[in-house]
Amino acid sequence: PELIDIAKNLQIVIESPDARDPTHAGLYLLWEPRQIYVAIKVIRKVLKTNRVWMLIDFEHIATQGLDPIKELEKISKEIDDFGELTLACHSNAPNPSHAHLPLELGDVRIYKLLYYLRKTGLGRNKSVYLIYERGGGDDPFKQSVEVLRLCVKYLELDVKPEDLPLEFFGVKGEVAGDIIRQ
Repeated sequence: PELIDIAKNLQIVIESPDARDPTHAGLYLLWEPRQIYVAIKVIRKVLKTNRVWMLIDFEHIATQGLDPIKELEKISKEIDDFGELTLACHSNAPNPSHAHLPLELGDVRIYKLLYYLRKTGLGRNKSVYLIYERGGGDDPFKQSVEVLRLCVKYLELDVKPEDLPLEFFGVKGEVAGDIIRQ
């Protein structure tokens, strides 16, 4: 009975596939974010379930040959509930080599990507997971967790990317001298 109860509450996410080998880009059955969105809408309707979601992966979108920022900006203007159907997001910086690079303070690209998802409902009516996939090296995380915390803070306040405060860029308190240099 316990396992049946767990299975009944299991959430399933569909993620765009990784196509690091450019000869595979765009050849998968489901790879484009809009395709996955439509598939989830149909699955939910036909199976009468709300347990199927999207997992957005910025790097996977890039490996398919799309610019994730342009793609999600366009989607945010066309599909009102795209983010509502997103349960998790692999929030690494878009990189077609799928390098899992650490996030940097002030990386507006990451914020824009999450902002476009937020505009379409990400995290508005339910908790979602922003996942940083660690890379290698001496310090694979660096400031990545702090960057995501700052993103969440300003997303919850509905701050537009062009209105991000200095704190987002790592500048706190009074700034002596040239703000641009700081």
